[in-house]
Amino acid sequence: MKALLFTGGDNPDLKKAASFFRGCGFIAAADSGLSTVKSLGLSPDLIVGDMDSIPSAALLDEYRDSEIIRLDRAKDFSDTESALRLLKERDFREIILVGGGGGRLDHLFAIERLFQTEAFPSVWLAGENATVYVSAGRGRLFEARGLETGDTVSVFPVGKGPHAIEGNNLHWRLDIPWDEGAFSLSNWAESDTVSLTGMKGAFICVLPLKESLSVGFLS
Repeated sequence: MKALLFTGGDNPDLKKAASFFRGCGFIAAADSGLSTVKSLGLSPDLIVGDMDSIPSAALLDEYRDSEIIRLDRAKDFSDTESALRLLKERDFREIILVGGGGGRLDHLFAIERLFQTEAFPSVWLAGENATVYVSAGRGRLFEARGLETGDTVSVFPVGKGPHAIEGNNLHWRLDIPWDEGAFSLSNWAESDTVSLTGMKGAFICVLPLKESLSVGFLS
């Protein structure tokens, strides 16, 4: 099942992000992500957070208690992480995280770290970029379509090694010493389609967000 999770911070261009929203049958909001949901004319199925960032507590009045999970403000984890874990517990295998760009730097780092936990989103849409969790296992093939030649494609290892990944239609090869701190920054597409095959470990891939972009696993 596929879910959308809106969080606070800067949102992507929602017109460019629209292709990622298709097929999502469940909408969740983490704290001030509720404002984005309402601005889109959508109704959330689940609201999670300590509610310290929503513009007004009155925003919650139109929702049933069963749709709201209130968290204690004294906690050492984010509302976004809590919402992701709850969605995973409800067997949502594909979670599109929307927002979370800009704002507090520690919150930005916190979302990046989620890719190293069991609460990782499948795709993170923030600002002008789509950040995609690429691989966790040998031979997993990921493909991105709708790019333009020269588009920036950056690849980073996450979590424990060893790491190995193969790329097609990228300018620079990906046989680099990942486990010595290497990453592929500002690589670029040499075709409208780029594919990555994970061999060992997990990676994230940062792509430009555009209306034509579609991503997915082929195996």
